[in-house]
Amino acid sequence: MYIGFSNYFSIEMDMFIGKNFGAANSPNAFTNIPLGLEVNDFEFLWPRYAYGSTGLFFDNWGVSFHLGKEGLTIGNTQLRSIIYDKSFETDSYSQLSLYTKWFKYSLDVAQVQAEKFLYLHEITFRPFRNFTFTAVEGSQLNGSFQLRYLNPLMIMHSYSSWIENMTN
Repeated sequence: MYIGFSNYFSIEMDMFIGKNFGAANSPNAFTNIPLGLEVNDFEFLWPRYAYGSTGLFFDNWGVSFHLGKEGLTIGNTQLRSIIYDKSFETDSYSQLSLYTKWFKYSLDVAQVQAEKFLYLHEITFRPFRNFTFTAVEGSQLNGSFQLRYLNPLMIMHSYSSWIENMTN
């Protein structure tokens, strides 16, 4: 399902009604359609893929914000990204991007599990039309959400947490 409002806002999600993984792999399963009325047969983790997106473009620059579940990728490769692609299942993610024709900065926060977050900063330069240079810096925390990891100018985010845990 897709809902959009001009060029300013859009939301999308996949609609899925079917058997869950356990019921589909059962020896008695002949189809992936839940034919019985047993609650254990239905997949309740839907939508598996959903997002909301908004953004504005001004004279020479723009800003966009995405909030979603699944589907975040890093890079534009023909093969899958070894860092982060759609096969890396997360609970949810947010992405804030500032961009021009020759420069882009993205801040990504992905919730991997209930108390595990992945913070990524991505800077892309495009000095020539067919040449792009991208640098990615990130930290994965096994703890609650912390604002200090959103600062793109701080180097070695994880080191400060390591020191705090050693002193406690």
